[in-house]
Amino acid sequence: MKIEISSDAEQDIEIGYWFYESQSPGVGDYFRSSIFAEIDSLVIHNGSHPVVDGYHRKISRTFPYKIYYQMLSADSLVVVAVIGQRENHKPK
Repeated sequence: MKIEISSDAEQDIEIGYWFYESQSPGVGDYFRSSIFAEIDSLVIHNGSHPVVDGYHRKISRTFPYKIYYQMLSADSLVVVAVIGQRENHKPK
């Protein structure tokens, strides 16, 4: 399974990193590693998440974030957004 991360999703992760890092040093690193572990789990669990607004949506177990992705083929997907559950917007 090939997993791509869009530039929008990378930016979302970076914003989350700096938010948590500003709360307490080191938490930003934990946030980033947790989100990437969630994304890595899509190798096994891809396509099993509900479709919301046209994208599969995986809820992070550690942080209040939603990971939106789209299946490109049977063996590839793209993560299009990583959005905090308190944020009031949808993937672009």
